[in-house]
Amino acid sequence: MILNMVKLKNGTLVMAIQAQMQIQLLPLPIARKYVVTLESFANAGCNAIDTATVTIHPKPFINIASTRTDVCDSGGFDFIVKGANINRLDWNFGNGQTARNLGNVGTPIRHYFERSIYGDTNYTTKVIATSINGCKDSLSSIVNLDAQLVANFDQTPDSDCVPALATFTNKSKNATNFVWDFGDGAGSGDTNPIHTYNKAGLYSVKLIAFDKNGCRDIKYGTNNFFARETPIAEFVMSPGTLKLPNAIATFSNLTIQTQPTNYE
Repeated sequence: MILNMVKLKNGTLVMAIQAQMQIQLLPLPIARKYVVTLESFANAGCNAIDTATVTIHPKPFINIASTRTDVCDSGGFDFIVKGANINRLDWNFGNGQTARNLGNVGTPIRHYFERSIYGDTNYTTKVIATSINGCKDSLSSIVNLDAQLVANFDQTPDSDCVPALATFTNKSKNATNFVWDFGDGAGSGDTNPIHTYNKAGLYSVKLIAFDKNGCRDIKYGTNNFFARETPIAEFVMSPGTLKLPNAIATFSNLTIQTQPTNYE
């Protein structure tokens, strides 16, 4: 029988009879070399010694800091990795997109995430750091995005005669406050306002919607509201008295209007 004795430089002594064996050496903050000595003893008292040097390289040390570029933008984030022993960074942003930057520790990498109108969205972002010796470590962080603000509305009808009554139906998403501009100098803070136009004209209606963060979105009416002037129908007949038969009368239109008149 041959007895194998393995001695590490740090004084650890391992005794085994296996032809192969595994010893776990824990990683350290800096590279560390171990001299491994194998001494084999035969039954006859003979022995042999062999040595080898094992180098244990440290893993990268990483920390992620993320900053929203603008709470009202389309979902931009700046990521900064701080740490040591980093040669390469591989990113997975959790939305199907990846990126790589080489050794740019402390340099921001910007990524834009898609926001949803149906609610808040979370993305798990993961970065894998690789050292110059190929050692790896990874770290994940969660990115939270508020729901996308969208201003929208319908108006009914698109036109009417003065005094013209217009009803506005608010169809905004993820909004908390509203400011309406009816285009005639009047406005409202109601969610679904009703407005009367007392003067004929073509009016552009604007809605400004605000969310819980104070961000805003603007929507203009798809069709301008047309308030038509209500005509005042009036005419005179000449002569004032007709003699029959074969009487001839002339009618003069005195209607105050902006649209052509229909006679029946």
